[in-house]
Amino acid sequence: MRGRQKGKRRFRGFGRGRARRRDIEVDYKDVGTLQKFVSQYGKIHSRQRTGLTARRQRQLKTAIKNARYLGLLPYN
Repeated sequence: MRGRQKGKRRFRGFGRGRARRRDIEVDYKDVGTLQKFVSQYGKIHSRQRTGLTARRQRQLKTAIKNARYLGLLPYN
């Protein structure tokens, strides 16, 4: 595995890994789940870090932005 340091594990979110769950939907009201995909500085993690598909990453981006607009998540 090129590019990763020894001992580093990638965070996998929805629908990847052994227990694949297709029924999970990204929701702006689920703040606990959304916080896993945002850094402590308020940046949204990349697809390589989250392990999401492109479609799920777009849904996640929209959900995080809606939650920020409503004041459920901080901007930073």
